[in-house]
Amino acid sequence: MLFRSRAALLFRRGKGISSVINKLSEPAESSEIRLPINSSDFAACAQEALNAVSSLDGTSTAPGKHNAPIVKCSVVHPNYEGVRISFCGDVSGWFLIRRSLHDPILPLNIESNTPGGVAVIKKLLKTTLGRVSGVDVSPLCDKIE
Repeated sequence: MLFRSRAALLFRRGKGISSVINKLSEPAESSEIRLPINSSDFAACAQEALNAVSSLDGTSTAPGKHNAPIVKCSVVHPNYEGVRISFCGDVSGWFLIRRSLHDPILPLNIESNTPGGVAVIKKLLKTTLGRVSGVDVSPLCDKIE
């Protein structure tokens, strides 16, 4: 109902929905990854993975280098699809991870407004999800070109 009201208001002002969409910005980087689950009980493994990423709420140093960026992250509530974590500080962006209802995978979407931010988020997720037995974190490894 809200969308229809907003659309009607825009129409009365002689504007279309594109006047709202044009104000939206594109992220500096984005990535879509599917993490395989190699466990016979993939639903339980997926839930354990979601619980693990939910624990990222707070501030930490990204794993890796000596001068690693400081990431401040928080769980976004409510979220009906899985777990969404928002980042601010040296890295600005978010990720959403959820379990597939039918396949043994964890779909993962990452967006960063900071160049290099997707790699930082991937490293953080690799460390966190690497502790969950049954989750294949190899898709989070950046390829050296």
